[in-house]
Amino acid sequence: MEFPKEVRDTLTYRGHAWRVRFVAPSTGSSTVGVHRAKAYHNYFLGNDPTQWRSHVGLYGNVLKRDVWPGVDVLLKSEHGDFKYDIVLAPGTEPGVIGMRYEGLDALTLTEGGQLVMRTSVGELTEQAPVAFYGDERGGAVKCRFTLNGSVVGFDFPDGVDRNRPVIIDPLLVGATYSGATGSSVYGHCAAFDDFGNI
Repeated sequence: MEFPKEVRDTLTYRGHAWRVRFVAPSTGSSTVGVHRAKAYHNYFLGNDPTQWRSHVGLYGNVLKRDVWPGVDVLLKSEHGDFKYDIVLAPGTEPGVIGMRYEGLDALTLTEGGQLVMRTSVGELTEQAPVAFYGDERGGAVKCRFTLNGSVVGFDFPDGVDRNRPVIIDPLLVGATYSGATGSSVYGHCAAFDDFGNI
């Protein structure tokens, strides 16, 4: 259903933006694309041909290597939602990880270990993180968020086997930018109108 123009012109949409910055990252960090698609994009923007780009690769995931010594961050889309995994090499202390949240109205931890981000348009929640060994033997590792002002980190309260890699996997829920991944949109989804409004 499309709203008449006179109705559309009176509608107001509110949003809230914030940033997450790595605290004291390594200077030697690098970024690589993972799972390259067969498709590509071309960017012929503006009047300066030296700034045009063609056959720009598309990737399913982005890997930030050595964000901190021994720590990689894998950024990805899963079921249409943004996700990130933090991968610790054997022997890496989780205390080196720090992510500063900027622009939120509040950032808190619940008693259940969830990270709650309050914005001017509502709350978003990251479930208490799960962690597991990233080798062929696998196995769960008890993990929790730490919060120091606006800086989020991680802790392993029961310790870990320092000879094995560990993957920390937080899960964001309740995001207003979630929607259907297919062509059908139904009552349990967020949807977009013809003008890109949620």
